[in-house]
Amino acid sequence: MSTAVQTSPSTTPSLPGFLEPARAHFQRLASEKRFLEEASYAVQLCSGNEYLAGCTPESKLQAVMAVATSGLSLNPMQRLAYLVPRQAGGKRVCKLEPSYIGLVKLLTDQGAVKLIECHWIYEGDEAVVDMASDRKVLKHVPYSVRGQAKGRHIACYSIATLPDGTRHIEVMSNDEVQEIMKRSEAYKAKAAGKARTAGPWETDYDEMGRKTVVKRQWKYLPKSGRLEEIAQAIALDNEDYKDTPATAAPVTDEQAAMLELRKEVRSALKGYAGSDRDEIIEMCREESESGNVDPDFWRGVLNRMKPQQQ
Repeated sequence: MSTAVQTSPSTTPSLPGFLEPARAHFQRLASEKRFLEEASYAVQLCSGNEYLAGCTPESKLQAVMAVATSGLSLNPMQRLAYLVPRQAGGKRVCKLEPSYIGLVKLLTDQGAVKLIECHWIYEGDEAVVDMASDRKVLKHVPYSVRGQAKGRHIACYSIATLPDGTRHIEVMSNDEVQEIMKRSEAYKAKAAGKARTAGPWETDYDEMGRKTVVKRQWKYLPKSGRLEEIAQAIALDNEDYKDTPATAAPVTDEQAAMLELRKEVRSALKGYAGSDRDEIIEMCREESESGNVDPDFWRGVLNRMKPQQQ
């Protein structure tokens, strides 16, 4: 996954024609400027990696469009997401994969979580975890501070600090993390002798473990403003698993209906000129931040705007 690339698309490379359909997608969800930036990063990444370069144009287009939908970025300096080549149906395809850093950014940006701290406990560390306490982790002294050798992975924990100061912890043993790893298509391809490496599970095991714990934790955190982006990012990451892993954060039919209705409301508001427009926007903001899953609220907003739209 490592490749030497420019860190800024200051000189926009010529964009291949197959990326052109992504322009309208970015204009609708972000901006023309954002399209040019992310498409440029994609071209740079593919030109520096023969495996990405050999992926189907259709898959590279879908991966770039997923950047806009997820709210992530391919900027290599930010390390929020990566383009990853995979085999599917006898073809080499390109997938967008969020990083641990990218998931944490989406979670903290939504406002429902102030801070996320995720750490591995290694053999040689001194750690005391008390899930019933307010602090959750009473002590964690790394092996290096204790003058010990770095031993095997023991467990990984993630602590989320909520706006009111309370903390939520999720802990997974290394065995649990490895069970998730073994469901990865990249890992299974390496085990079957069909690939030279197991992808990021081989090159970036610590980060993949942290991401696995954060994905599981997300199911239990308050849902707020950027639910769509976070659900999309986790869905993208889960594409590497045929079985639904324990870390998956499923979107129910009711949630899916709500997300679709919220998009319709956003679109309708662009052309709505009623005197109550500001009031409606504030209502929608409060409902989004409440974490409620109520499709009827969004249907009601759409019905409220209809008379003046006609």
